[in-house]
Amino acid sequence: MKIFLKLIIFGCLISASASAYSSGESSTRLPEVVVTDHSQSASSVVPEAEEARAELEKIPGGVYLVEKEDINRGRASTPQDLLGWVPGLHVQQRDTASLESRISIRGSGLQRTFHLRGINLLQDGIPLNQADGSGDAQRFDPLTVDYTEVYRGGNALRYGSSTLGGAVNFVSPTGYTADPFQARLEFGSFDYIRS
Repeated sequence: MKIFLKLIIFGCLISASASAYSSGESSTRLPEVVVTDHSQSASSVVPEAEEARAELEKIPGGVYLVEKEDINRGRASTPQDLLGWVPGLHVQQRDTASLESRISIRGSGLQRTFHLRGINLLQDGIPLNQADGSGDAQRFDPLTVDYTEVYRGGNALRYGSSTLGGAVNFVSPTGYTADPFQARLEFGSFDYIRS
C-alpha cells in the first residue's frame, strides 16, 4: 500500500510539472548574431621594443628602456649586469657567490639589507613582489628578457601605489619576437663560464 501511495504522489508531481512546462508562453526567436574576428598582431598582446620606446617617450618623467641589444653586448648573469648602468638606478650585489642584489631607484630602499621595499618588480606587468611589497631581485634570469622598462619615482604609479621608488618591468619575448635559434657562451676571469 505504501508503494502504491508513493507512485500516485510521484505521478501527480510529474503531471503537474509537465502541465506547468507546456502552459508557458510561446518561444521567442532572437535575431541571428554574427561574430567576426580581426587578426591581431603580436604587438596587441605585448608591445615590441620599438612600440614600448614610443610609449615611454610620452611619459614626461624619468623612464628608461633596456633593449635586447644592450643585454646581448656583455655579461648577463645578474640584475647588476642588466640594470647596473641605468641612470638613477643603483644595483649592488651582496657578494660574488650569490645572485642576490639590492636595487635602489633614486635612493629608495637604501636602508634595506637586500630585500626590496618601495620598488615594484614586474614580469610582463605582473608583480613579482610578495604581498607585503617586499621583493627579491634574483627572481628572474636576465637572458629571458626581451627588454626592460624602468620607471623612476612617481612615473611607476601605473603599477600601483606601493611603487614609491619606482618599478622595473621585465618583458618576456613572445612567439613573434623570440629568436628562433639562440646560443650563448659567456666566459671570463675567475673561471666564470656560462652557456
